[in-house]
Amino acid sequence: GFPGGGGGFPGGGAGGFQQQQQQELFPKDNPSHVTKLGSPKFPTASSKHVWFVIFYSNDSRSCMEAQSAVNTLSEKVQKSGAFKVGAVDCLKSEKEALFCQQQQNIAVDSLPQYAMVVDGKTHFMPDDEINNPSAKTLHEFAMDWMPKQLIHNINHPSQIDERLISKQKKSQKGSVVLMTDKYETSSMYIGLAYQHRDNFNFGESRAKNLNMAKELKVKKYPHLIVLVPKGSGDESWTDTNDIIRYDGPLKAESIAKWLQTTAKQRKTKDEF
Repeated sequence: GFPGGGGGFPGGGAGGFQQQQQQELFPKDNPSHVTKLGSPKFPTASSKHVWFVIFYSNDSRSCMEAQSAVNTLSEKVQKSGAFKVGAVDCLKSEKEALFCQQQQNIAVDSLPQYAMVVDGKTHFMPDDEINNPSAKTLHEFAMDWMPKQLIHNINHPSQIDERLISKQKKSQKGSVVLMTDKYETSSMYIGLAYQHRDNFNFGESRAKNLNMAKELKVKKYPHLIVLVPKGSGDESWTDTNDIIRYDGPLKAESIAKWLQTTAKQRKTKDEF
């Protein structure tokens, strides 16, 4: 979908490339939704999303070769919203070169470098995997660093309080439980848990767990609910908690909006 069909280089590729007029590999507002990052804007511990980041320079052949895989990764992850994809041009200016060298410990003569930024910490792809990786390899690396620990495995109704409700922080509004017929946690759910970590605890009951289905009156999968303090939900559940059920489309954006609205409308445990 790029002009000239050459991965973003008009005229069919790097052949017409001129040193003086370097083609920007990841221009602002590019169709693949790769976000421009750098010293003025870089993920921190309070950032809403997990980020996959490429550190690059426009005059490096290896970086040119990496452009297509990074764009493909960004396009593919749009649907799940599991993480964002960003790019830092380490040779854009002296300031950016210092940012890459001093703050990220990157040797600017060994670009590209790939990293996942989670909770403000940058985790780099090992050197032996960097050589022209495919979009699939980049995705596998990203998945290895997704914060799976945010999703608590709930196998039995007794664990709902034990692993979720009793562990809620004072600032959190409730506990989210995903009932699923799958055996693995989806990247979309991990991404949602990270984005809404300040407001909710997250749990998952996998593989059509019958005890859990009976307890929470679930007949079809996937089924998403939020357990909130008594008197603040749509349906009574126990002496201390109510249930709110999600009935919208199973899309990251729709679920995110619902969680946001649910959080805004609910008080925390201590406010009752």
